[in-house]
Amino acid sequence: MTCHHIADTDGLLRSLYALLAPSGYLCIADLDTDGGSFHGQEFADHNGFDRRELAAKAEAAGFEQPGLTTAFSMTKGEGEGAANRE
Repeated sequence: MTCHHIADTDGLLRSLYALLAPSGYLCIADLDTDGGSFHGQEFADHNGFDRRELAAKAEAAGFEQPGLTTAFSMTKGEGEGAANRE
């Protein structure tokens, strides 16, 4: 839940790729595209990520066959009991 706060996603992915061992994995948990509903319209960075676009950026950074899946989902404001594990 940090990547959407970083303006240069391409640079971030390149930097993270450079830090990994050759057989390493990177796991990121962040927002899907939400149109600004999570932080509100005044938020200046990313309002989540389109998964296909993020996968293309990861490949451009050097990652091989990025896999994207939903590991957890929640709706902001519903409280702790509203979280769904998938």
